[in-house]
Amino acid sequence: GDLLLDENVLINVFQNCADEDLLYGEGIFEKNGSEISYKYPDENNISFRFLMNTSLCHPSIFFKRKLFELYGYYNEHLKFAADWEFYLLAIFKYNISIRKIDMPISKFDMTGFSSDPLNREKMFSERKAILNEHFGYLLKDYKELERLDKSRPMKTYRFIKNIILAPIRVFKK
Repeated sequence: GDLLLDENVLINVFQNCADEDLLYGEGIFEKNGSEISYKYPDENNISFRFLMNTSLCHPSIFFKRKLFELYGYYNEHLKFAADWEFYLLAIFKYNISIRKIDMPISKFDMTGFSSDPLNREKMFSERKAILNEHFGYLLKDYKELERLDKSRPMKTYRFIKNIILAPIRVFKK
């Protein structure tokens, strides 16, 4: 059910093509006739934390073939998170180059197998297994940083910082 946005997408993407290993663009999520456009962060803001909490829109991504030759293909034993595993490994383990193309690429059908709320628990179970297998040594530190980031002292710090910087932001405008 996923579709490229229009017949010119590939031309538009690849006429602006650079040497990056992975190109990605925006996704439009469609369910029962309603569409929601999702704007992804640029390549400098794709972080481990970002991908821990979400994913990139699979039909809006282009990989160089050499990545699969070098690092392997999608893990076919995974039903929900094979693409997510590949993104994590390619970007954070193998340090591939990435670039955002600031345009919508595809429509993602939200009525599919992977979007079914009944499958969410299975998807998160696969993600947890992936993280334990490939990044288990980092997870304890990551969870502690997440806990600290959500803590009251950190929220208080951000609140005070925003009060102090508010006049500066207004002045800059």
